[in-house]
Amino acid sequence: MAQLRDCKRDASDGTVEALQKIVPAIRQRFGNKVRIIVRADSGFARDVIMAWCEDNAVFYCFGLARNERLGEQLKSNFEGLRVQIKEGKIESPCRKLYRV
Repeated sequence: MAQLRDCKRDASDGTVEALQKIVPAIRQRFGNKVRIIVRADSGFARDVIMAWCEDNAVFYCFGLARNERLGEQLKSNFEGLRVQIKEGKIESPCRKLYRV
């Protein structure tokens, strides 16, 4: 859902209110067992939005702004994970998330 805002507000303002309308409408149409995934960029990675999603059984995938220091600290973890996925020792989290 697109919403036009002035520059004095955070880009994520109104997101929880929008989700409170959209999620019940989706569940009413497709049933309560439907898996709803909210995907957004780092501007929406806010505690209040993530908490609402978790409280309402909505999956979310939010981007994070680049952070070189954190990237360096996690580099070996991601490389190890990549190797394990390639060797078939574990399943890619993306495949698991989108499996129907």
